[in-house]
Amino acid sequence: MTRPVPLSPSSRPEPAGPDLAWRPASYWPEEGMRHAILGNILGEVRHGLIRQALESGTGDLPPAELLRPELEPDLRDMLGRIDPRYMGGEYLPRCLPGEVEIARVALESTTCDVTAVRARQRKDGGIRYRIVDEYRGSYRCSPQRSELPLTFGELLRFLDGANPDGSSLVLGPLEGNTRCGTDPETLRGFVTVRSDFYPELEGHCERLCNGYLDSLATEEADDES
Repeated sequence: MTRPVPLSPSSRPEPAGPDLAWRPASYWPEEGMRHAILGNILGEVRHGLIRQALESGTGDLPPAELLRPELEPDLRDMLGRIDPRYMGGEYLPRCLPGEVEIARVALESTTCDVTAVRARQRKDGGIRYRIVDEYRGSYRCSPQRSELPLTFGELLRFLDGANPDGSSLVLGPLEGNTRCGTDPETLRGFVTVRSDFYPELEGHCERLCNGYLDSLATEEADDES
């Protein structure tokens, strides 16, 4: 079987999506329980549990120990022994003062690896960005600063070339795995992108990932015909 060649940004499938010019009013809303609670929760599994509880409308949140941005080390280690996935995101660097997470990319790997995009208010009123992971990786932030929150289109471009090699934070994990010979069909749902500020991001990136995997399946079928 011929190994698929990663798509360049210009040739990647671009499914229809939301308004690319839309931007959130602020990354620091003055009200809203959802943001106040989810805010800077590091753990991916905890983030999901809390989000589900908030969306259910029951108010039945996890215990207070799990609502802290960072877990106590002993509790974190105990959860990791129960299931390595519980460690996902828990080893991210703590947020700087005034910094919030605006998007995260989570992988369905053994330890549920997480990469987070963060924004911090500058003294002059602008916004500064950085990308962090649990392995102290280095990333490209373009732009590094902005006066207003990013538009949806600007955020997509930000994610698209953020890896050190210029690859996409979203499609890069799929490209890397398929280069190593992983069956594309086993990668459905491997990458999840979420944001509490860009509600359309998760669905858009899911369609983008599926479009990429569909293109590989088409290439493989063409090679075999």
